[in-house]
Amino acid sequence: MWDSIPSFPGGDTALASYWNINLKPETTDTACKVHGVVYVKFWVESTGHIMEIISVEAKSDISKETPVDYINNCIKPTEQFIMDKAKILAQTMPRWNATISRDGAPKRSKVTLPIVY
Repeated sequence: MWDSIPSFPGGDTALASYWNINLKPETTDTACKVHGVVYVKFWVESTGHIMEIISVEAKSDISKETPVDYINNCIKPTEQFIMDKAKILAQTMPRWNATISRDGAPKRSKVTLPIVY
């Protein structure tokens, strides 16, 4: 028998909805949207609480030099802005269902969560 994995309350669909609602772009103009993935690594405690954000990394189509899009007349968010927002959202997530070990006891576990935006 294997350990269970930690899970967001309501499952993967609820987790995707949480991130889609809260990490939404500031603009509806499709020319000004950015695309990428932010990876959030954190610990889910045996109580289900998110206690420690280990790291947040982003891989995107955002220009490293300037977020200003002069052609479409808008300011795009920077990778740092996306990472900071993802970190805050991870810290404020509801309590998860903790990992349950083979002996039936809840235990601390590390999660790496890829979030596509």
